[in-house]
Amino acid sequence: MDRDGRPDLVTGSDDCCDREPGFHWFRRGADGRFTAMGEVLVRVAGIRDNEWDGMRRFRMKVRLADWDGDGRLDVLAVDTRSRGRIARTLGRWDAAAGAVEATAEVEGSPAVSEVSAQPVVVDWDGDGRLDPITADHALATPDAKVYTCRIWWQRHEGTPAFARLGPRRLLTSLEDWGPAVGLDAADFDGTGRPGLLVAAKLPSQGRPYRAAVWYYPRRPVPFR
Repeated sequence: MDRDGRPDLVTGSDDCCDREPGFHWFRRGADGRFTAMGEVLVRVAGIRDNEWDGMRRFRMKVRLADWDGDGRLDVLAVDTRSRGRIARTLGRWDAAAGAVEATAEVEGSPAVSEVSAQPVVVDWDGDGRLDPITADHALATPDAKVYTCRIWWQRHEGTPAFARLGPRRLLTSLEDWGPAVGLDAADFDGTGRPGLLVAAKLPSQGRPYRAAVWYYPRRPVPFR
């Protein structure tokens, strides 16, 4: 976040504690410890600052990545109140200002109502362009009582300056999914290719929920 060469920590927000959604920034010092730097509000186009009625719950899920290839981090944001798609910042922004404007949509990305976790941004197919990975929940049939979590990849088919996303392609799905899911991608097994990390709460035959984390290694050949 502050270009000191050390990765910092960023978390989202929800209406249990915040009246305005954004992300919280924790700066990593030279000693490895994190210091809370405060919340950075994310204002998504089409949503009023005071659009909160005490009953309507929101979530803000963010991912920071150099989406347009200009050497600076961009904010990709999912505000669950939005009727649009994944929002993003354009050009320079300053976390010290306390707020950023996400005035553009990621063209071709799914509607926010279909995004159940923070988006992952990674060069999944090794072509040098960042691709989004998202998750949604769906009922297998109209009368089904359990949800299926589906995890999708979209190939970036444009250029860094002009993003154009291809159709969603299913990476994997999990039946009888719990109420929460988290996604990330990293070369966890040292193969040189990013794999998929999935964390969730799972129901367990009427017993309390249990937490679990899975790692899906990346296939050795590009998707076509």
